[in-house]
Amino acid sequence: MGTSLIGRKLGMSQIFNEDGQAEPVTVIELGPCVVTGIKTDLQAEETGKTDGYNAVQIGFSDIEEKNLTQPEAGLFKKTGVDPKRHLREFRVENAEAAQGYEIGQVLDLTAFEDISHVDVEGTSKGRGFAGVFKRWNFTGAKEASHGSHEKFRHGGAIGQSAYPGRVMKNKKMAGHHGNVKKTSIRLKVAKLVPEQGYMLVKGSIPGPNNGLVMVHPSNRK
Repeated sequence: MGTSLIGRKLGMSQIFNEDGQAEPVTVIELGPCVVTGIKTDLQAEETGKTDGYNAVQIGFSDIEEKNLTQPEAGLFKKTGVDPKRHLREFRVENAEAAQGYEIGQVLDLTAFEDISHVDVEGTSKGRGFAGVFKRWNFTGAKEASHGSHEKFRHGGAIGQSAYPGRVMKNKKMAGHHGNVKKTSIRLKVAKLVPEQGYMLVKGSIPGPNNGLVMVHPSNRK
């Protein structure tokens, strides 16, 4: 586990690698983020209570204090950190690692200088109510899949026989599509642009342009 940062997806572009081949990349405005809280599984001397886990809370993007809720305003007043619009946490290995951070510490793109691959977490684009073709890639009546006939874009039969006599849970049907948390794993870091705070990762990531994302160092093989 390493330092994670909150950022914003700016859009897609392309760069040319050493062989002169074009590579599609996504441009992410990453940080700067400020440490707004530290949580550990150690017991506090005064109260004996513990957070129960080890994590670091970070904030991203300035916001006026008048636009905060009262609990949010109380948090920033207690920590002495300028108000931030977005708050997220990332886990660390142990309490010692968490205590290596300080409230008010600024984290930026330099945390990823030695990182070759990242996991990018975001919210996918909302598609509204979608049918089974768009939502589940059904192929329709021409291929006689899923029991569909006459109604070429319908899902076909969904029921059971006498037993169990009901529609099973998680049946693939029409419904709300998108607007869910997604993570693109082990994306190659194509380039860092520290002057502008940009990270370029190879391939696509979840969400629309200007959508909020969180970038973690990848530990996947």
